[in-house]
Amino acid sequence: MGKYKSILVIGNGFDLDLNLKTKYSDFAKSTEWKELFSKEDAIRKMPLLQYLYGKSFVDNWYDIEKALFEYAQIKADGSYVHENIHDKEGYELISKTFGRYLKQHVLSRNHPIHNTIAGKLLSKICSTNSYSNCKIYSFNYTPIDLYGSMIGCLHLPEIEYIHGNIDDNSFILGIENVDIHCIAPGYSFLFKSNNINYKSTSLITDITDTEEIIIFGLSLSDFDISYFKDFFNSLSRKCDKQRYLTFITYDEDSKNKILDNIRKSYISVISMFQHSVIRFILTSHMSNKESPNYHNFQELLHRI
Repeated sequence: MGKYKSILVIGNGFDLDLNLKTKYSDFAKSTEWKELFSKEDAIRKMPLLQYLYGKSFVDNWYDIEKALFEYAQIKADGSYVHENIHDKEGYELISKTFGRYLKQHVLSRNHPIHNTIAGKLLSKICSTNSYSNCKIYSFNYTPIDLYGSMIGCLHLPEIEYIHGNIDDNSFILGIENVDIHCIAPGYSFLFKSNNINYKSTSLITDITDTEEIIIFGLSLSDFDISYFKDFFNSLSRKCDKQRYLTFITYDEDSKNKILDNIRKSYISVISMFQHSVIRFILTSHMSNKESPNYHNFQELLHRI
């Protein structure tokens, strides 16, 4: 196996478990959002911003990145939004405002997280006996040392940010893993991999070569699933050594969405279960110490 005993991959559900308001829908209710869209003269020339503002009233679970894709997507009848020279300015403005919101409402937070599931897992990973054997890959924009300071971590494992982070202004808002032929001409600036801050990572190599993989709070949506296709395919084949994959997610609905997203990528979930040890831990069920979720979490902490 590889150089790490365990790999932790975190998505926004990790932040939410820590009671951080990092959802796009939280941003859409913020003072920063209201101030941005109060400047009617400034945004009237930016159809992209007008579209994002309108979508915030329609979607219960508002997703800016999904809305960006929908705005620039070529429709089934072949029609599409025509390039507006101000839309790139609007994209940069919404990104900058979101970054300012996160810095104001997330970086300034310092509340106890020891009793959260995410906090307990991070405490174990950051312990003296574990931190050097683990690596964290974050799909979040929140800097890991913020979490560490909340629980008084003396050690942090190696960390890679897939889409940057707000601490050094390297975070990347946008779309990825969609067919360029589906995007209207002139809107390739929305692709994350076109951003100057986008970097190569060792995610695929590391998770493929590691025995213990933990994916916490990542739904494996259309924009993220492609990062894991090769890994999931490797889990569906027989391997000489036992491999563990643990998904930590909120409830049955989020569990089913993860499995459905894997199936949509034409990967056999049954084969994955047959050749690897795959478990789901539902954080909404953790209060019951007799539940399989509680016991599976305790076993996970023991293994890492």
